[in-house]
Amino acid sequence: MKKIIFGLLISMSASISAQIGVKTSNPTATLDVNGNMRIRRLDVVNAPVNVVAVNNEGYIRKRENIKLSHSLGDIKYGMQKNDHSGWFLINGRIISSLPSEKVRKNAISLGFSTYLWDARNKYVKYTTEANGSTGGSHTVKLTTQNLPSYSVSATSGTSGGHSHTLTDHHLGPAGLNGITRRGTPNNNTGINKRFQDRTQTRNTSSNSWNHTHTASASIEDQGQAFSIEPEYLTMNMFIFLGE
Repeated sequence: MKKIIFGLLISMSASISAQIGVKTSNPTATLDVNGNMRIRRLDVVNAPVNVVAVNNEGYIRKRENIKLSHSLGDIKYGMQKNDHSGWFLINGRIISSLPSEKVRKNAISLGFSTYLWDARNKYVKYTTEANGSTGGSHTVKLTTQNLPSYSVSATSGTSGGHSHTLTDHHLGPAGLNGITRRGTPNNNTGINKRFQDRTQTRNTSSNSWNHTHTASASIEDQGQAFSIEPEYLTMNMFIFLGE
């Protein structure tokens, strides 16, 4: 009996040092499983660890430097409406309202003092300013300086010459209607003269009445701003503060 047991131990030792095949007679690795593998229990670790990965040929390999969790301060957009899995809405809330001391300390370590930033209705911008700075507007109101150069003017025709009608009182021959002025001893002719009223047209000189007219357009100052916000898709912004 002892010989049998001794022989089994020698056989097991030889098998352990060789390649072992499960459902295969030709193992190509120390343990070659031709089928599924099931592990009933795994220990849980919180620290970053290497992970086990399987390549296309079924070989199990160790992968190093795999990030198993998000980094503190990561930003993301999401369709979620509430905090979840260590992600917190950046909605301007007070730091003291965060759910745990660890999360509050994480927020303060990222530079938040009293409040989280309020990212609602804002665009993210890369800038040399301090993180969390806000500014700008989604509307604009043009001023005169914003408008392109332009002029509005109008000029009438330059030919402004015109006529005036006047009544001229002058002497005419005797026999015409009017006031008679008889000859005097000094008037050798002795012909009676009469003052006459005659309507005549007299033209001004060609340039003396020339003139121009100018016109200007009034500027309506309603002060109405217009939107510069492009079409958008509403998303919520979250920051990772841990759990």
